[in-house]
Amino acid sequence: MGKIANALNLPASSNIQSLTLGNSNNFLGTNTLDCNGSAAFGIFAGIAAPTNGVTIGGFLGLGTANQTLSNSTAEFVMPTANTECNIYFTSYVGSVGSNGTSLILRSARGTASTPTANLTRSTLGFIGGNGYTGKGFTTTSKAAVLFVTTEDWSDTDNGASISFQATRSGTTKTSTIAQVINTAASTSGVAISNEGSGLLIKEGTNARMGRATLVSILLSPSVVTVFNNTVTANTEIFLCSNIPSGGPGILSVIARTAGVSFTISSSAIGDTSVVSWLLIEPSP
Repeated sequence: MGKIANALNLPASSNIQSLTLGNSNNFLGTNTLDCNGSAAFGIFAGIAAPTNGVTIGGFLGLGTANQTLSNSTAEFVMPTANTECNIYFTSYVGSVGSNGTSLILRSARGTASTPTANLTRSTLGFIGGNGYTGKGFTTTSKAAVLFVTTEDWSDTDNGASISFQATRSGTTKTSTIAQVINTAASTSGVAISNEGSGLLIKEGTNARMGRATLVSILLSPSVVTVFNNTVTANTEIFLCSNIPSGGPGILSVIARTAGVSFTISSSAIGDTSVVSWLLIEPSP
């Protein structure tokens, strides 16, 4: 056994259930390892670690004796069935409401000693999900969120986008379905970047999209009232004659009651068309 400077040196064996370093409060107590101070392992050995902190160089494995993923820095495994591997980040921010728990993903070109600026289409960070196929875990993520640069970076140019990737059922190929981009005033927002993909909105009671059939009124333009508790005074209501019938006219919203309903009217008498409507709220 190696010696521990300025501490009581005891041989480590299965007969010692716990080991305390620099802390006499719980020596040989209930904890497996008590360490009062800082610790550095691996390539950082001999380098001062943060106060009461741990600096680890190399692979960190919790719950597993083997490095499952090649070149991984750390792995957390719950080998017991019917259990989850969860990581919680909790912040106590006091009176500063702008502070909060953060997960920061950073990357740079070059090396740790001589980093260089990111170039366009560099991946700043990646969050992905892999699964087990029956023979092994997939080697690539089948659903992912990527943070990608949209230009060469400098002190004044930091353009970046968010990509959402998914795998179509019955295939193994992952593709980018949508992106959040802000490359210019005219190209800023959510972009559907995959052919065949689009915006899917659930229809039904109090949904944000649906259909209504105009009702013919004698000697008056046709109307229909749509009861929907999500409509507001500011809702933008888009209309389209989906199934024309009875002589379609010009569609318009002639009344609304926030939280209750809105009324669609046709300029034509006898219009019994099926009208599609879409409700969108202005951004705050």
